[in-house]
Amino acid sequence: MPKTQPKYHSKLYRDFKSIEVAAHHNIIRFFEKYEYAIRQLEHDEYYDLLKDYVTALYNSGSYRKHLMVVDTVIEASLQGQFSAYMERIIFREMLLQKAVSLLNNLQLNEADYILRELIRIDPYDHESITLLKQVLLRDKPRYIRTSRAISVFLFMLSAIIIAVELLFVRHFYQMYDGIVELSRNAIFALGAIFLVGGWIINRLQVEREVERFLHENRKEKN
Repeated sequence: MPKTQPKYHSKLYRDFKSIEVAAHHNIIRFFEKYEYAIRQLEHDEYYDLLKDYVTALYNSGSYRKHLMVVDTVIEASLQGQFSAYMERIIFREMLLQKAVSLLNNLQLNEADYILRELIRIDPYDHESITLLKQVLLRDKPRYIRTSRAISVFLFMLSAIIIAVELLFVRHFYQMYDGIVELSRNAIFALGAIFLVGGWIINRLQVEREVERFLHENRKEKN
């Protein structure tokens, strides 16, 4: 049986691949400098380098630029531009990257949609589940904003009472010192309760919503 000959790769491809994987900015600079020449490469080389470029944008935190090109790799994975083994892996990886970029750009509805679709494909995908929770926690309901506003008001009121206590009460109205101290401690504690309580309630609601969504999809899979 004849041996399979190793595939020949162009010099441009080899030069690109010689860059350290962790050198994200070098990868980005190289691709953008030689982008026209890279586009003239054979399909398998071009899309492989494009995938590395997109991943470098993601890893460097260039989320806006990443969102401008990641769809090209996602579409390529659906059109058979990668090996059959890699198509599914790249498709999932690029969608996860896109969800994170959307999250960092506060495009929460789009990120939510992508992550729910990934979970429908695999209801046990821990990474997608964790990201979905982050998206839902970032999309704070009105009561969270209200509780924070109340807590800030109470903390400021507590600070004002402390100032009054130091400037006037302790010098001229010492008989009220205990009452004033108790009042400002109570107000500060109430502010902390509003702040922490709102966060806990929101966290519990997110956990409940995600668990309900997982239960429905796992039931369908089974």
